[in-house]
Amino acid sequence: MQTQAIYRELYPAKTFRKPNIDDIVEQFLRYASIERKERVNCYLIYSSDFDLESTVDIGEIDEDDFMMSQGASSVGSHYNLFKMKTQDLLCFKIEEQLERIMSVEHVFLVADDFAYVPYLRALKDKGVEIIVFQNSENAGSRMYHRFTWADVVYPLALAAGLEQHEL
Repeated sequence: MQTQAIYRELYPAKTFRKPNIDDIVEQFLRYASIERKERVNCYLIYSSDFDLESTVDIGEIDEDDFMMSQGASSVGSHYNLFKMKTQDLLCFKIEEQLERIMSVEHVFLVADDFAYVPYLRALKDKGVEIIVFQNSENAGSRMYHRFTWADVVYPLALAAGLEQHEL
């Protein structure tokens, strides 16, 4: 919603579409320049307290259940997208999921909450590459850290219908 508010101000006549979760994942992977020789596993874990479905088309999902969808192959390889809606605190659910993954080499987290920082630091100390997609400090980010980060606005804007030259 914040991304659309920013760009509505710049392009008042522009019609934004409700982004599809697969389009969003594709844009994040492109933006992070992920080389996908093998399948990439992506996890959408979100709180039932937020009305994510009103702003993003996430497809079918059952509460507290993982559903898998196949992404497009437009940038070199398929990815697996696992979706989970939970009533638990997100940071604990995400940490729990990362613990289940035996060999994590890269973590690309879309988040804006300091609660993730201690766990991510522990992963980084183990040699895991961390990139956090978040709001910039100028846009009111609440997540201060020393990890590599990328502005969440650009991939979301592309998924909502902006063209590259409009960013």
